[in-house]
Amino acid sequence: MKKLSALSILILFGWISVSAQFQIGHRSVTFNDPDRSGRAVDFELYYPATSAGDNVPFESGAFPLVVFGHGFAITWSEYSIWWEELVPEGYIMAFPTTEGSVFPTPDHGAFGMDLTFIINALMDENTTTGSLYEGKFSGLNAVMGHSMGGGCSFLSAGSGDAPIATMISLAAAETDPSSIAAAANVSVNTLTISGSSDCVVMAGGAPIDMYNGLTSTPYKALLDITQGSHCQFGNASFGSICTIGELGCTGSFIDAATQHAEMFASTKPWLDFHLKNDCDAWSAFKDHLYNGTGHTYQESGELDDPVVTVDEMTTVICTGDEFQLNAVVDGSFCNASWYLDGASLEESALNLSVTAGGTYTYEVTNADGSPFASGEIVVMVAEPFAITVSFMGGDLTANFSGPGTAMDFQWYYEGAPIDGANTAVYTPTENGNYYVEIMDEHGCVSVSPTENVVLSSLQALEKMGVSVYPTLAVDELRIKIRNANLGLESGRILDVTGQVVSTFPGRENRVGVSHLTPGVYILILELEGQQYPVRFVKGG
Repeated sequence: MKKLSALSILILFGWISVSAQFQIGHRSVTFNDPDRSGRAVDFELYYPATSAGDNVPFESGAFPLVVFGHGFAITWSEYSIWWEELVPEGYIMAFPTTEGSVFPTPDHGAFGMDLTFIINALMDENTTTGSLYEGKFSGLNAVMGHSMGGGCSFLSAGSGDAPIATMISLAAAETDPSSIAAAANVSVNTLTISGSSDCVVMAGGAPIDMYNGLTSTPYKALLDITQGSHCQFGNASFGSICTIGELGCTGSFIDAATQHAEMFASTKPWLDFHLKNDCDAWSAFKDHLYNGTGHTYQESGELDDPVVTVDEMTTVICTGDEFQLNAVVDGSFCNASWYLDGASLEESALNLSVTAGGTYTYEVTNADGSPFASGEIVVMVAEPFAITVSFMGGDLTANFSGPGTAMDFQWYYEGAPIDGANTAVYTPTENGNYYVEIMDEHGCVSVSPTENVVLSSLQALEKMGVSVYPTLAVDELRIKIRNANLGLESGRILDVTGQVVSTFPGRENRVGVSHLTPGVYILILELEGQQYPVRFVKGG
């Protein structure tokens, strides 16, 4: 069977109150199965809605799904008692209308695949952005059916091709291919209900044969309603094909209301436990099974203990980031909670977003209250580096400290990354704002404060390929221009008062200063439309 963990939307525990009462919405749906040459699978969908009616909005929340297969030549509307009972309690129900003819006779194998396909199609829609059904399903599903549909439920659940948590059959009939044979492949807890006065499904293909064929289920139960009829698992409307088929039955039936009350007394708590993780419902089911007076019963096996796993056992997150822990529980469970360092977080959802480091576990209880926990999930938080940036000698240097190891550097100028600037030291070429990002071994990035760089004229000239020397001159200054495309437009010398004491035009590489009085002067070079002042001292 497909694991429920295959669903990309993980199941929430306790998403709806057992006592909640919802309005019933309805819509007619057709999906096409690409794996069967686009076979059109029509079904009627009933769901918790904001108001009663056709095509009305879904109620908020996510709800479990029950797909219900009809009997031979019995229309889906004959099962209104089921959606009227379960939908107000927070279930979505789908009733396929395919294979409803008398002639030609129904294709049981195709109908079983229809049940499977509806579950898979709706689960796909549940995770499809923008779908009408997005987020409407909890991810816990049951397959169920009456008569022919009950037998086909064994075909569906036995195929293992859909995420099915449990199945219920009502007066199930033998099918072709054989539902009795398919029962051996059913691996989920199964409730089989029959009626002791049912003359439609007889020995040699009766519900008891399918119940006995369930050899792989952890737990199974057979509840035989005393004097229950075949048709009263549905509405048993007067004059329906089903009731006409019962005219030849001998013996008496209990009235429909009594049979309905008996079957709901077992099916509702069964579904509440398996699809809503309600452990009190399991106690109610067992109490009815053992102490109810309107039926006889058989049971075999025990509930599997839940197995709790998580998809990450050790992980490192960066400070300020969120990480999602995802727990998966195989088996029925309740009273779930995440724990951090042994203390309950009072969070029961299977998915948990965490920002804090520590040791996490997810713990559930089984129907008896015994605890079962996942392994420990260790979450470590990578602390950021403490970074400073210094600008000295024409270089920017990243100084950092912290528990991690620096793996990569990236310098930025005015907010844009600088190509190739991937070391702790970077030599800037322009005035402006610089900062560095440092990545540690976990992929976490720390960001330095911004450093405003103002290059000196000598530094700027050096970047342009221009040198001025010596800074202590007696006879002359020398100007060396290594870039042939760079032209010296003009130059002049100022004294400390700002007065021009000498000028020289064009590209000059020697400037005489012997005529100047010893002291401090400023050489002004004009290159590419910019002026670059250089301080020098005239010696004696």
